Amino acid sequence: MPNIIEKVTYSQKGGGSYVVSLSDGSSLGGLDESALRELRLQQGRELSADELAELQRRDALQRAKGIAAHFIDYRPRSRQEVADRLARAGIEEVVAEWVITGLTERGKIDDADFARQWVRGKALGGKSGAKLVRQQLICRGVSGRDIDAALERELPREDSLQAAVRLAEKKLAGKTEMTLQEKKKVQDYLLRRGFEWEIVEQALKSSEQ
Repeated sequence: MPNIIEKVTYSQKGGGSYVVSLSDGSSLGGLDESALRELRLQQGRELSADELAELQRRDALQRAKGIAAHFIDYRPRSRQEVADRLARAGIEEVVAEWVITGLTERGKIDDADFARQWVRGKALGGKSGAKLVRQQLICRGVSGRDIDAALERELPREDSLQAAVRLAEKKLAGKTEMTLQEKKKVQDYLLRRGFEWEIVEQALKSSEQ
């Protein structure tokens, strides 16, 4: 079945671009004026298979850019998070990689900065230890090097200890002495929150003083 251009319209959506409507009922967008001239897109013209493939590529690229831009506007994202989001949207891997590389080069995606902001947020809340924060970042595809640097800068050992002490004291509700059962309960709680064993031990000792 021939692919004939039924109309070419301008859309304000997504910053403004041209949309080509085809005789099979489909439409492809993400085209600027230079693309219209380059591809000789006008009403009534029949497209070859190669021309249609190029239009589809440009349309996918524009859609991927829009999805990624909206996704990173909501909050900082890791490179892997953006890749996963584009994959869920059905964007081909090669197109997704092109978009992600462009965003990375422009500083819109920066895993090192993302890790620092993530750790800073958890540290300010004081409810997550280094182990849990590390696991959260690993799940988001951040490298070990970037995680180590972020933890060293944003969550020093003393701050982690103080956060564990506060959580332990909150659990104890003002008690200065703990039964073995109470101690075990607080210990398990802090470990679940991702605090290292040494930090947990020190926090319990401080809470008993």
